[in-house]
Amino acid sequence: MDLTNNLAKTMNELSMKIRDLRLESGLTQLELAQIANINRATIIAIEKGQNTSISTLQQVVEAMGGRLKITVQGVKLNNIITTKRNKPTNA
Repeated sequence: MDLTNNLAKTMNELSMKIRDLRLESGLTQLELAQIANINRATIIAIEKGQNTSISTLQQVVEAMGGRLKITVQGVKLNNIITTKRNKPTNA
């Protein structure tokens, strides 16, 4: 599975989780938007799995009393850093 498919899958799972939390909280999209201080269209976009900023996701989750936690797995920073350092520069 490529990076784009992984991202789409992750956003889909996240959007379903946020929608479930909203419904469990007994909030409408408009009520959640007002509490999170964003517009309803943003809530709709998030629940549809559209890309949004991490800070907006954090606002939404915190508005429902939750905490957004992001975990990065499988990243080899040494390889990334080495690759960037070894790139020729145009001087």
